[in-house]
Amino acid sequence: PGIQGEFLFTSITVLSEAPLTTEVPKSEAALKDWTNFTRSINKLLPENLPPVNAQSEVFMDSYRMNVIVESTVSSYFFANGLILLVILLFMGNLLLTLMVMASLVLILLCFGGLILFVFQIEFGPVESLGVSIFVGLTANYLLHIAHSYHNSNIKERNVKIQRAVFITGSPILWSAISTIGGSMFLFACRTWLLTELGILICTIIALSLIFSVGFLLALLAYVGPLPILTDDNEHQHLHSCDLMVIIKSRFLRKHTLR
Repeated sequence: PGIQGEFLFTSITVLSEAPLTTEVPKSEAALKDWTNFTRSINKLLPENLPPVNAQSEVFMDSYRMNVIVESTVSSYFFANGLILLVILLFMGNLLLTLMVMASLVLILLCFGGLILFVFQIEFGPVESLGVSIFVGLTANYLLHIAHSYHNSNIKERNVKIQRAVFITGSPILWSAISTIGGSMFLFACRTWLLTELGILICTIIALSLIFSVGFLLALLAYVGPLPILTDDNEHQHLHSCDLMVIIKSRFLRKHTLR
């Protein structure tokens, strides 16, 4: 009872056959059964009574996993939306922004496949924290390639790609090597969380390097934006799908319709 003698809650202990195990699927099944049971009970309760909740040590792994997954999904979409806005404002080109975001999604899909199925690492707090952090790490190399490509006024895609690789290829390569080399010391740690963190960092940096100098360059060679030249040779630094070009074309259309 409370201070004034009123009942705050009632606790009833029920013995069930739910096994006390660390396996998440079994605890999830038990949590689902008891949640459905308490929902059916709450529908029969009067409005002035508090709802019935099922709590057990068996459900802690399921509660923890559900919270981790929900927070990971929300942080992933928030980080991707923020990076999309930053890349669009930084690059000023809609097509390059979509290419970088497509590369980001593919990198994280490959990263999840390697971690969960190849390395057999369970999804936990380190992976949840790494999702939002690794988005920035993967976008770093991609932005260097895309920015060097967009900053060139050469008309031919192959020459633009060669110039981009000549300018940013060596810094990106040595940056990835130094990051992986610095993270390899975590493999010797006795704490598994630190070793796991080293595996995650080395994997995401290697994937980012491969997609930056492989997939993104191939995509740019196929459909990369090219510079636009006007009759008076103004705005030679503008490319197709640039925000300035889109805004200017819409303004001219409205002006001609008037």
